[in-house]
Amino acid sequence: MIKRLYRLLLLATLLLAALICYLLGQSSGALGLLVLGITLELLFWLQLLSHHTSRHKPNQAEHHKE
Repeated sequence: MIKRLYRLLLLATLLLAALICYLLGQSSGALGLLVLGITLELLFWLQLLSHHTSRHKPNQAEHHKE
C-alpha cells in the first residue's frame, strides 16, 4: 500500500514538474525548460507504462509447468 502511494506521488510530481517547465519555458522562451519538461514527461510515461506492462506479464513459473 505504501509502495503504491509512493509511486502515485512520484508520478504526480513528475507530471506537475513537466507542466511547470512547459509553462515557464513557453512564457520566457527558454529552450532548456522546454527540453526539461519533455524529459520529465517522458519519465512520467515510462514509469506509468513500465508498471502497466509488468503487472500484465504472465508468470514464468506457470508458463513452464508441464
